[in-house]
Amino acid sequence: MQFLNKGEKILMKKVLGILITAVAVVALVGCGKVTTTTVKGGTTTTESNTSAETKTEVKRDADTLVVSYADFSEKFSPFFADSAYDVDVYSMTQVSLLSATNLGQIITKTVPGEDGKTKDGDDPSGSIITDAGYTVDGQTYKGIATVDIKNIGKENAEDTEDNYLYTFNLRQGVKFSDGVELTADDVLFSIYVLCDTAYDGSSTLYSVPIKGITGYQLGTTSEALAEKSASVYKAIYAAYAGTYMALSSAYTVKDTDVFTQAQYDEVAGVFDKGNVALASSIAEYVHANYYDYYASSCGPLTKESDWALSPVQMVFGMLIWGFGSWEEAEDSTAEAVKYTGKYKGVSGALYDPMTFTAEMAAAEMLVKYEGDVESMVETEKVSGSNYATAEAITWKAQYVKDNLESSGAKVAYAISGVKKLGKYSLSIETTEFSATSIYQFALSVAPLHYYGSTSNFKCEGSEEISDSSLKFGFTKGDLSAVKSKTTKPLGAGPYKFVQYSNGVVYFDANESYFSGAPKTAHVQFREGQESEFVTVVSTGLAEISSPSYSKSAAKTIASYNSNNKTTGDVLTTALVDFNGYGYIGLNAKTILVGKDPASQASKNLRKALTTILAVYRDEVVESYYGSAASVIQYPVSNSSWAAPQSTDAGYQVAYSVSVDGKAIYTSTMTNNEKYVAALAASKAYFEAAGYKFTASADGKSYTAVAPEGAKTEYTAIIPGGGSGDHPSYQILVFAKTALATLGITLTINDPSDSNVLWDALDADTQEIWCAAWQSTVDPDMYQVYHSQNVVSPADASKPSSGSNHYNIVDSHLDDLIIAGRKSADNSERKVIYKECFDTILDWAVEIPVYQRKTCYLFSTERVVADSLPKTITPYWNWLSEVDQIRVNIVA
Repeated sequence: MQFLNKGEKILMKKVLGILITAVAVVALVGCGKVTTTTVKGGTTTTESNTSAETKTEVKRDADTLVVSYADFSEKFSPFFADSAYDVDVYSMTQVSLLSATNLGQIITKTVPGEDGKTKDGDDPSGSIITDAGYTVDGQTYKGIATVDIKNIGKENAEDTEDNYLYTFNLRQGVKFSDGVELTADDVLFSIYVLCDTAYDGSSTLYSVPIKGITGYQLGTTSEALAEKSASVYKAIYAAYAGTYMALSSAYTVKDTDVFTQAQYDEVAGVFDKGNVALASSIAEYVHANYYDYYASSCGPLTKESDWALSPVQMVFGMLIWGFGSWEEAEDSTAEAVKYTGKYKGVSGALYDPMTFTAEMAAAEMLVKYEGDVESMVETEKVSGSNYATAEAITWKAQYVKDNLESSGAKVAYAISGVKKLGKYSLSIETTEFSATSIYQFALSVAPLHYYGSTSNFKCEGSEEISDSSLKFGFTKGDLSAVKSKTTKPLGAGPYKFVQYSNGVVYFDANESYFSGAPKTAHVQFREGQESEFVTVVSTGLAEISSPSYSKSAAKTIASYNSNNKTTGDVLTTALVDFNGYGYIGLNAKTILVGKDPASQASKNLRKALTTILAVYRDEVVESYYGSAASVIQYPVSNSSWAAPQSTDAGYQVAYSVSVDGKAIYTSTMTNNEKYVAALAASKAYFEAAGYKFTASADGKSYTAVAPEGAKTEYTAIIPGGGSGDHPSYQILVFAKTALATLGITLTINDPSDSNVLWDALDADTQEIWCAAWQSTVDPDMYQVYHSQNVVSPADASKPSSGSNHYNIVDSHLDDLIIAGRKSADNSERKVIYKECFDTILDWAVEIPVYQRKTCYLFSTERVVADSLPKTITPYWNWLSEVDQIRVNIVA
C-alpha cells in the first residue's frame, strides 16, 4: 500500500489552500505543530514537525539517554496514538504479538534447537515457548510468540476462497512492567478492542477478513441478516448522496425504496449534524491557528474585530481548507462595504460572507465529495473519529437487533474466527488469504488488567459464540475505560512510562523485560525545534535526534567534527532510505492517441515524454539532494524487499530503450551525449505514435503535427510553491527546452496554491504531475495500480480508492496484483511484482525519480558505538534495540 505524500511538501492537515504553501521535506515553518495523515484511498501514517519554543533544560541522572523530538500529542496509547512521535512513546512500553526482521518481514515460526527453545518435557511438539528467538544474517531477534499458518480449505460449497488458520503460541513468563504475566487473555482483549464497533483509532485490524467479524460487530450469527442490514443501509446512503447538491438532505421515500422514511431520516439526521459540526471545527481550527494570514490574503475588512464574526470564520475556514474561491467585487473602494467580494462555493454558487452559515459550508463540501460522507470526513476532519463510519455500524447493528427475533437468528457475543486454545495459545481464522493480514496480526499486546477489566472478562475457549456469558474486558461499544489510560501507557516493553511533564517524556527501565533489563536505566524524549536537532546533540543536550537531511544539513553536521565529515569525533550520522519515493506521473486518460489509452500508439506517445524527462534525473537529483537521495528505476521504494536490484535478471534503467528495442545509452556517454541521444529517441517515439515533423531551414528545430486525439502541448503541474522549490522542478525545465526543439510545448504550472494539483488529481484532469508516494511495509499494489481504483472505475458498484491517478487499466496487471496478494512466499511475490513494475513502465505512466534519505544523528562521545544496531534500515533503527543502547555520561 502507498500513501500520497503530496509532492514531498508535507502540507498542513488537509491542504491549507490559498494561504499557505509548505517548505522543505518534513519542516513547515512557522505553523506550529502539524501532523499530516494524507492518504489516498485509506488512512494512515504520519510525519510531524513543530515550531514550538525550546523547552527548559531538564536535569538528568548520569545513566540517562536523551532523545530530541518534536511536540507530542500525549496520545500515548497502543490503541489510539496517531502521530509518529506518540507511537514512539508507547512503543517504548509495549511488545508486539509477532516480531519482524530488519527488512520488515514478519517472523512466523520458532524452530527448537535452532532459533528457539521449548520447555523440556512439557510439550514435545514445541508449542509451549520459553525462548522465542530467531537469528538470520547475524542479527538476533526476540519475540513473545510464533505463528503457524495453514490453508484449511473451503468451509462450504458456496465459498470462492480457501480459509486460513493462524495459530499463535505465546512465550511463557513474559511479564508486564507491573509484574503481571502476559497470557492469551491479553491478546484476546487487544483484538476485541481493535475490532469493537466504537474503535476509532488508526489500526485497521477490523478490515482483515476474519471469520465472523461482521456478525460480531452487528450482533448476529446470521450472515443473511447481516447482509440484509448492509444492503438496506447502502440504499439509504446512496439516497443521501443523491441530495448532495442541495443545502439540506431532504428526501422523500419512494414506493420502490427498501427503507422507510423514519429509517432515512435517522441516518440523514446524524449526517446533517455531523457535517455542520465538521464545517464548524474546520473554521474554528483555521481561525485559532491562522488568524494572522486572513487580512493579507483574503480581502480587506473595515476593522480587525470583524475577523471574529462567525460567518467570516466559516468563509475563510472553507477558503483556507481548499473549498471554493474569493470573488473580487468590481468596486472595492466603497468604505461602507465590509468586504470587496463574495465567497464562491464548490458548486459555483455565490454567498454573502456576512450571512454564510455552517450548513452552507457543509453542503459545499458535500458537493466536492458527491455526497460521499465517509470519504469527506476521513479526508477533511481536524481530529476525532469518522461519524459516518460509526453511524454505519451503529445503524446496521440496530437493524439486526430489531429483526433478530423474526429472522430466527441468535446474538453473536464473540468473533467466531477467534479462538482461545489455552492459557498461552489462540487462533485466528480468515475467510481468504491476504499477504497483508500477517502485518495486522503483529499488534501490540496491551494488559487486560490495566486497560480493561479482568472481572468483565470471561472466555475459556470452549463456548459457542452465542453464549451470552462471553466477555472480553469491556462493554461492547464502550471504550471509555480504555481511552481513559491514553496518556499513561503500560505494557511489557523495555521501558516503563513515568510521566510527561514540561515537554519531556520520562521512562525508567523495565527490570522484568522478557529479553533482559535494558542497559540504560533512564530515557527521556524531549520536545524541541527541528531546526535545533543538530545543535542539541552536538552540545550535549541530547544523544540522539533525527534532523531533516540535505546538503546544508550535512555541512552543518560536518562542521562539528574535527575531520569535517558527517561522522567523526563529535557526531555520528546514519542515513537510511526513506520508505517512499518521488515520481513524475502521466495520466493515460489525457495523454493518448485516438481514444484508446492502452494502444501501442498511446504508449509510444507517453514514452516519447518519459524518455526525455527521465534522462535528466541524475543531474537534477544530485544537485538538489546531494548524497541525501538517489535516482531509482522502478516504481517502488528501494527500502522494500520487492524492489529490483541491479544484480537481478532483467534490471535496467527506466526508459533507456528505444522504440526499436535497443539501448539508448552507453556506459561511456557524457551527460550531454545522453541528452542528445534521449532527444533522438524521444522523436522516434513521437513518430511511432503518429506525429509528423517538419524541419526548420537550419535543421536545428522542428514543427510538429499531432495525430488525432493527441496534442503538441502538454501541461505538467508541480507543487513548488510558485518558486520552483521541488526536487523535480529542474527536470521539467530541461525537458521543456529539449521538447521545444521538436515543436512540442511542455507548459510548467507551478502554482502558489498546491490545491491546483490535488484538485486536478481528484477531478482526473491532470496530464503530467510531480508528487511522492509514502509506502507501507508490504508492497501490495492494489490501491494505486488496480483498474478498480481509477477515479471513475468501470464497476461503480464496487468501492474505489481513487488512487490510480495514472488511469492504467490493464486486466493482466490486475491479475498479477491479485496473485501477489494471494501468495505467502515473498520470493514468489517479488517475481510477480517485477512483472507488475515492467507493465507499469511499458504503459509509461510513471517515472520513478528519487529515493531520499532519513537521517539519524548520534553523539559519538556519549553513546557507546557498539551498543547501537549493527544495521539500520527503514524498519529497524535505534528504537528497535533501545534496550541495548549504553551511554557514557559523567554526572
